Amino acid sequence: MKWFRVDSFSEAWRPVYRLSRLFSFTTMTYNFRDQTASRTSTDQILLVMGVFMCVGAMYYSFAFYQEQFHTITNSHITSAGLFGVLVIIITLHMTTLIFNYVNAAGISHFPRTIQNIDRQISALFMYRWNYQTEQLTYITFNVVRFLGWSVIIRIMQNTKNTLERASWIDYLAMTVVFGWVNLGYQVNAVSWLAILATIRKRISVLNQHMRIELLTDSASQKDPHQLGKLVMRIGILQSRISDVIDDFNNCHSTTVMFSLAPAFLFTVFSWFGLVHAYAASVEDLIPYAWATVTLSLNYISFIFYDVLFSALVNKQVKETAVIVHKAIGYRTYSREVSRQLRKISQQLWHHSPVISCGLFHFDWELIYTMISSLNTYLVILMQFDLVNYTKSVPSAQP
Repeated sequence: MKWFRVDSFSEAWRPVYRLSRLFSFTTMTYNFRDQTASRTSTDQILLVMGVFMCVGAMYYSFAFYQEQFHTITNSHITSAGLFGVLVIIITLHMTTLIFNYVNAAGISHFPRTIQNIDRQISALFMYRWNYQTEQLTYITFNVVRFLGWSVIIRIMQNTKNTLERASWIDYLAMTVVFGWVNLGYQVNAVSWLAILATIRKRISVLNQHMRIELLTDSASQKDPHQLGKLVMRIGILQSRISDVIDDFNNCHSTTVMFSLAPAFLFTVFSWFGLVHAYAASVEDLIPYAWATVTLSLNYISFIFYDVLFSALVNKQVKETAVIVHKAIGYRTYSREVSRQLRKISQQLWHHSPVISCGLFHFDWELIYTMISSLNTYLVILMQFDLVNYTKSVPSAQP
């Protein structure tokens, strides 16, 4: 692409950095020229501004939305559930800001670490990175996410505008604070996906060249001393990529869990609201119930893409182990090369990196668990709702 130039990963990462900084998720000032990070007074102001926005959203949640939820459904379970999820989202959003501020030093090391890994891969395998494509991919992630969110919000506004009774000052304030929280949620989600896509790309390139260097017929014809040094450097590269995955788990996996929990809860109550709207046969509730379900698709997509990208990273890590063990089991190498390969095997055996928050791994089993839990919770809520609905209907007189 000749119409713009990106010469390093730090420059390719710039759009993600700018957006996350705009919404106070990155509170370390990064110098793209020197590839260094430092904390300034601006970073502290960004944190205070982010917490202030969350406090404002929390205030308006209790002052305004608490009453509005009862106007969009006649189910106390749905209204209480949606209001509770809103409070949880804002609380965990503020917690994420503080968590990122504490781990800002580790988060800021990511561009420089990836740049060093890229240089080693380029020097070892003569591989040329296309940072223009990566930057365009990051921009596309954000644009698609924002467009999808805008369409969903537009659909909900056309269905029922819950802010129509507010004064223009409250309307403006709520639009700002709730818009900031919701857009920040999207930006944070995209930054996680971008990090996972970046890690997956590096492991994939390493695996590709490992197959060429270790599993092809030409591998046995190479100089044993040079091949041994190559395998040793591959092991060092794999170790550094594993450290990047560990840094992601330490700095981001907990906040990912903070976003998955309310996303799942909102999905449960939104779909329950749709079931209730049809069961109660109230025509006025059905359009808004569908609008809420449409909004839940945004959270469902976040859960799906987060698990998908995490599973792709985990798959590439397992592929590295498969390549190493194939080289040990089915190829004949010198003693030095075999010893280096066994070292990598032991390294993967004792420390096989996986995307995890500590409580569970981000893999397809998590999706299966959520689907089964969603069905279980819907059945339980429908049973409670059926009892309440039966009590609210007066018995027929003989």
